[in-house]
Amino acid sequence: KAARLVGSYDDETYRIGFNLDIGNPYAKHADDKDTLQADRQMVEAASMFLVNTVLLKLVLDVTQLVFSAVDTMSLRDCMHKRGVNMRYLGNLATCAGERPELWYVKKLCVSDIIMRSAKHIARSYLRRIANPAFPFALSHFLNCFLSNSSNIKPAKAPAVFAHAASTQSRKNKKKGKGGKQQTATGAAASSTAAAAANSGADTTDADDFNWVDLTPQKLWTAIVEEAQAYYRFSLDCSGCQEACTAYKLQPISLLRGFCIMMGVQIQTRNYNFSTPYEATFTPNDILNTYPILKYPWFEPAGVDEKWALLHDIVDLTLRKHILVEIIQMYNRTVGLVHPQLARANSSLASVMFDEGDYASAVFHQEEAVRIFEVTSGIDNPLTMDAYTVLARYLFACNQVTLALQVVTHARSMLLLVFGPDHPMEMAMDRDIGEYLLEKNPELALKFLLRSCHLFERYQRSDHVGDLGHARVQHRVAQCYLLLGDYRSSLQAERLVYSTYKATLGEGHPATQHCAALLKSITTKAVKAEKLLQSAIAARQINASEDDDRRELLDLFTALSQQNGNQAQDIDTGEIEQRIRASLEAAQRRSARTGLSAESLANGMQDSEPVVNGSDATAASPAGNAATGSKPAAAAGGKPGGKSGKNKKKNKKNKGASS
Repeated sequence: KAARLVGSYDDETYRIGFNLDIGNPYAKHADDKDTLQADRQMVEAASMFLVNTVLLKLVLDVTQLVFSAVDTMSLRDCMHKRGVNMRYLGNLATCAGERPELWYVKKLCVSDIIMRSAKHIARSYLRRIANPAFPFALSHFLNCFLSNSSNIKPAKAPAVFAHAASTQSRKNKKKGKGGKQQTATGAAASSTAAAAANSGADTTDADDFNWVDLTPQKLWTAIVEEAQAYYRFSLDCSGCQEACTAYKLQPISLLRGFCIMMGVQIQTRNYNFSTPYEATFTPNDILNTYPILKYPWFEPAGVDEKWALLHDIVDLTLRKHILVEIIQMYNRTVGLVHPQLARANSSLASVMFDEGDYASAVFHQEEAVRIFEVTSGIDNPLTMDAYTVLARYLFACNQVTLALQVVTHARSMLLLVFGPDHPMEMAMDRDIGEYLLEKNPELALKFLLRSCHLFERYQRSDHVGDLGHARVQHRVAQCYLLLGDYRSSLQAERLVYSTYKATLGEGHPATQHCAALLKSITTKAVKAEKLLQSAIAARQINASEDDDRRELLDLFTALSQQNGNQAQDIDTGEIEQRIRASLEAAQRRSARTGLSAESLANGMQDSEPVVNGSDATAASPAGNAATGSKPAAAAGGKPGGKSGKNKKKNKKNKGASS
């Protein structure tokens, strides 16, 4: 009875199968009507389960950032791994459109629907084109698809095509028996091509002249109809440019995805899609076409068991030995290029990094990057992620400049493929901010604040409690301290303390360090203000002020080490000069406004939090922009000044004062 309820073919066991031709109107079924009705009900039930359960689980995984698709290929892989066909893109776009934080998923789905609908039309469109006229027809199709020009006309083919068409017809004659197999189509093609060559018109087959009549309006109407019929998604736009504006799409991203789907290779140059006076593409831009091959990568025997062992092993030495065996198995069977070989090298680099062998980690991660570039391409999401990890390993080896170059290259690829405001950009901006912390704190602060903004946009509203966000806020507080803005640094560090207190507890070492740092920031800021007032009166700076700043920066470094981050070597001489300049600027402003030193000190003292009680609240650094508080400008204008000269000047000043 239970087997019959689930639609099993056998009354004793669960055997469920689907009739794949149940919706085909041209198929002839041999079963009776009752069996066909039962097959139809099973297919409909599976479809409803896919839409109501599997798609909702997919949306939930995207919300929790279990996976993050960047382009149409990564979105396809994510859907296929969960058993969802690409024809459900319209349903996924509708579900993602109901959540504001998933706007980028809807953007990916809409761009994929447009590209795949254009691909369906282009296949039937280009199938009737003769080989000599292919670049002219394809460039005209791309102009109608992506160009914003109001004067799109097909490029005229040269008269040499007439000779090619007549030569092809003569070859067809020779292939027949005694030359009797010439068809009416071949004869019409040769005569039409010759007449067109004499008249100066386009020279292709009579059936191939359909591509000349294509216009942007006709093509977009066909794309809208295909999207509604195949994907059940309505594109409420009058053209491709309007769709790009409505859904925040990039024409260059649509061009990239379309060429990958169709196997078209085009010229590498700067394409201007917004010019209204001339067409974007020319026949010279079409270089080549290549077949799209879909095949599974060969896996050596026994490698799956090795990968399964890694999930249960925690010991780093044992994990390293297993990964070395996996790499050797791939090298013996498939050679040096394989996607899983890149994955194995990346995992081995992670183990080396955890052991403290940073040089070996960089070596194996570079091998993984090379393999990903060959197998997936330089603009693939897997390659971008490998670049980002390589930059972190290089930064651990104190190769800051090279790390910045690598992560900036990955970020430029992400902006090319998707555009701005992708969740992957959140991690890249955080890393760039950490790398620039010593060289350019002002620029590092911009990247860190952007990372915080993206985190608050894509994560849940109660983001307090996420240790990753607290790590970024700690770097923000450190940037504000380097720029001499004590008040903003205090606000950012409050959020870090509230996160650690709610997540780790008050007894955790990181929470205790953060509480000590909060007290020190407030105490040292008030003390620095009072010392500045006395120094202005006495025309000299007390040496205890320098010791206080060094103690405060030591606390920042200790908290960074407690969080597992790399300790930053901070130039104290540069910090001293910036803090002095900011305090002197505050003194000049207070003199103009009539405020005394005591009122400034009391104002900063009132902002001291109760770190051991329940009154510790989280304040976002975005509130500084709303209230108008800005970081004080660094002395000397540029924040990334030469620290060596500053140290020499400080030594001379100390010698003169002594």
